[in-house]
Order: sequence, then structure tokens, then C-alpha cells
Amino acid sequence: MFHIVFNADENYIKYCAVLMTSIIKNTDTSKKFKDFFDEETLNSAMGGGA
Repeated sequence: MFHIVFNADENYIKYCAVLMTSIIKNTDTSKKFKDFFDEETLNSAMGGGA
């Protein structure tokens, strides 16, 4: 599970609602964090080498 935080004022809330709906509809609950990030990907993102 990923924890996502949103912060929006009344002018932006409709766009935030679209984002939340999209995330809910497109989330594959069978996947875990490790399915998205492996050690090589994390090392590259942190500027390290594999």
C-alpha cells in the first residue's frame, strides 16, 4: 500500500478529485512495492551504481 497525501484549496480541489479517481480506478492491488522498484532502480534513483 502506498500512502498518498493531497493538499488543495477550493480552486484546485476538482483537479485533485480527478487525480484521486484515476489512482483508485487504475491501481493494481495485486502488485507490491517491490514490483515497481528493484535494487537497481533504487540505486540509479539515489545516484549510486549497481
